[in-house]
Amino acid sequence: MLIEPGKVYTKIIFEEFQDEFMSAFEFYMKGNVDYGEDIVYTVVNVDTSKEFCVIRKKIINSLSYSCKLFEMNKILCDQAIKILREVMNLRELPNARLQRTTWYMNLCSNFTKISSRSSESEETYKVAVEHANELSNIIEEMLSTQLDGTSHENDVQGSVSITDNDSKRV
Repeated sequence: MLIEPGKVYTKIIFEEFQDEFMSAFEFYMKGNVDYGEDIVYTVVNVDTSKEFCVIRKKIINSLSYSCKLFEMNKILCDQAIKILREVMNLRELPNARLQRTTWYMNLCSNFTKISSRSSESEETYKVAVEHANELSNIIEEMLSTQLDGTSHENDVQGSVSITDNDSKRV
């Protein structure tokens, strides 16, 4: 589970993921409750005895958890890793998903820099807005004209998709 992230993530992000991965060993499974459409897993930190819940939504096959680490940093938390490894027997994270996460984080960084610098004058602001709108239109057109049969899914906030057509993924 560490090989693909090591190839795709930047060094800093990979080190954060590696910390979460190692921290997952500090948890044990207390139990789970099947609610039909959802399974709620309870994991407990060995050192602090603090309990955490990870919800697996069977219909959309996703995990959700309250820490929001994935939403904030695009890194799986230790509790989710515990479930993926020990309950779902997931051994690797697909490269395509990790690549999209890396692209997203790089774009956020670039657009933050652009926003910061372009807000220094009205002229640079107008140029940035004009090009951002143009770029947005180009991307929307490209995505809407793709007829290759792939879906362009959006993750629900607080959840991580864990399957695709051919293999398990996060």
